[in-house]
Amino acid sequence: MAFGGYNDVSNNGHQKKNKKKYAIIGVSSLLLVAMVAAVAVGATRNKADGSTKSDGNGEVSTSMKAVKAICQPTDYKETCEKSLSSAGNVTDPKELIKIGFHVAVQEIHAAIANSTTLKTLAKDPRATQALENCKELLEYAIDDLQESFEKIGAFDVSKLDDYVADLKVWLSGAITYEQTCLDGFENTTGDAGDKMKEILKTTQELTKNGLAMVTEISNVLTNLQIPGLNRRLLWNEDGRGTGFDETIDEPHKDPTSTTRQLLWDNGSGFSEGHAHQQRKPLESTNRQLLWDNGSGFDEGHAHEQRKPLESTNRQLLWDNGSGFDEGHAHEQRKPLESTNRQLLWDNGSGFGEGHAHQQRKPLESTNRQLLWDNGSGFDEGHADKQRKPLESTNRQLLSDNGSGFGVELAKDDNGRGFPAWINGLQRKLLGSTNTGNIKADVVVAKDGSGKYKTINEALIDIPKNNNKTFVIYIKAGVYQEQIILNKHMTQVTMIGDGPTKTKITGNKNFVDGTPTFKTATVSAIGSNFMAKNIGFENSAGAAKHQAVALRVQSDMSIFYNCQMDGYQDTLYAHTHRQFYRDCTISGTIDFIFGNAAAVFQNCKMIVRKPMDNQQCIVTAQGRIDRREPTALVLQGCTFTAEPAYLPLRDKNKAFIGRPWKQYSRTIIMQSHIEGFIQPEGWLPWMGDFALNTLFYAEIGNDGPGAVTINRVKWRGIKKITLDHAKKFTAGTFLGGDKWIKPTGVPYVSGLM
Repeated sequence: MAFGGYNDVSNNGHQKKNKKKYAIIGVSSLLLVAMVAAVAVGATRNKADGSTKSDGNGEVSTSMKAVKAICQPTDYKETCEKSLSSAGNVTDPKELIKIGFHVAVQEIHAAIANSTTLKTLAKDPRATQALENCKELLEYAIDDLQESFEKIGAFDVSKLDDYVADLKVWLSGAITYEQTCLDGFENTTGDAGDKMKEILKTTQELTKNGLAMVTEISNVLTNLQIPGLNRRLLWNEDGRGTGFDETIDEPHKDPTSTTRQLLWDNGSGFSEGHAHQQRKPLESTNRQLLWDNGSGFDEGHAHEQRKPLESTNRQLLWDNGSGFDEGHAHEQRKPLESTNRQLLWDNGSGFGEGHAHQQRKPLESTNRQLLWDNGSGFDEGHADKQRKPLESTNRQLLSDNGSGFGVELAKDDNGRGFPAWINGLQRKLLGSTNTGNIKADVVVAKDGSGKYKTINEALIDIPKNNNKTFVIYIKAGVYQEQIILNKHMTQVTMIGDGPTKTKITGNKNFVDGTPTFKTATVSAIGSNFMAKNIGFENSAGAAKHQAVALRVQSDMSIFYNCQMDGYQDTLYAHTHRQFYRDCTISGTIDFIFGNAAAVFQNCKMIVRKPMDNQQCIVTAQGRIDRREPTALVLQGCTFTAEPAYLPLRDKNKAFIGRPWKQYSRTIIMQSHIEGFIQPEGWLPWMGDFALNTLFYAEIGNDGPGAVTINRVKWRGIKKITLDHAKKFTAGTFLGGDKWIKPTGVPYVSGLM
């Protein structure tokens, strides 16, 4: 998956003024996200009690203590502390922010200035394109960091945990854009790529440091001894509570180390990813909010030698709705006491998921002010015939957001709740199978029966930074256009007449001089993009190598009943949260790739006939940092091949995936894999690159290609339980109950 340089997709009407570009926030500004929250409370507390702390060498300023606490969980501590070294004795959070701005502005200004200088010296046209497009990608990074900064709002620490999911996604986006900038120099000549890598070194370190801070924000705040802070467990997407990927061998980061004053646990009193016999339980002091999986034990471990956590001070204690954790036998386990459970979740049935009900006692509904289900009165994935629906009394909020917190929802005519930005029209459009009565803001038709004959003309009508759904109905026809829905084109929904009837096609490709990043026939960048009944195609062919049909950066984007056809690099799931349902994706090499948090449900992956010397690979996930909340998750999907490929299966072998980046993560669950997939399943990228650090898992699959006995034996190949797999389902991994389910698109929150 080579990259070249990039052309600039931003039109003049959407470019930022230089002053705003530099003043907003630098690529290191997410550092301030944690800094503001931590220092604001720390400074306030010190002013209130007049206390100071002293070590053996004399007094340490509040500012320096704050800086060290903030930098403590990062991988690049020296870079972190150096960037804030000019803070001196400043304790005013606003002044510290100004210092952070100054450092950030210097970094971004230097990077852009140097890229401009290098561009004038570069002789390779592809290197020139790469340098030009680094500016665009750094602007995307700035946008994500600015959103992160604004999410903090007035620096209300009590709301930080609610924002962590968003922050991690956006900060991961910033990391990805920085890396995409550097990827553009592959297959170029000269030293421009090496120089740009050096220029971005500090910027990348600061960005990754920021993600580390957000991942362990509770630790940072507690190190500042803030009493009464809500410490909600921040699950990472490997199903662990430490914020560290279990695939990493880091003996120098012993979780019992004194350098980590507060470690997170998974609800068992132990940190994750280590043997228990040598592990010291965490102290429960000041744990006002302490989560477990509903059993008093962590998930996926034997219980016989483990002591359950005491329930003292558990004002909010969550379980899966059964009083037991999921995926374990109940006969020897004691249910959690329900005392003080003001907020108690279940799965909508009064029972937990994945267990037989006959021997289980439903939870009492006492004090369930907020009781959530899937909108039907029953939980998902169970037969209804023997089940009693939950009473609807006191259900003020009938939804969840997949993170443990509800969102106040608007109501439709039937009293159902939906996020305010999803209007009734959009729900009808996405949930309906009938396109005959579409009420669109603009209609596109090649035959002239609509307002416009081309899609690009219709884009002009989209209000800038729109906060309401804008619907474009594209009638049947083949539209030969390159479409870019830029970052200002938000809340756009495109509806076609069918994935094989309404087709958008292009043929830009790497061989003919267009960088991979810019070959996309359609690029969806603005947030909350949705598409239904549309085909996206790059017709360049296998001989033209990288040729993207659809590139997606849009956060909380949905593709329903769509088709993406190409050969190499068909679907570029670049960044942010994405959901694909009932879609078909075809190609040859790495035809689903990128670093988004993307879930594919009930989709079909079709391997096509490659060139004579090519192998076929379905996925190439690109996670760069172990803390990124990203992965490709294929659930209930089908791996199949076109008839023209099958005679070549022994010569041109096909694989599930390969690791594009160091911490590549892909999960295949509950899917059907046909026999053309090679028994080893996975293909190395190059040598032993990423084989120890990747995270690949298969669970609950069927078909002749799903047999895992002869799979590769890399350290990164994981055997996970269904309990663990649930962490990668759309409801948990994407928080999809909040933004996918209300649209009316077919959707399964948990296991299928």
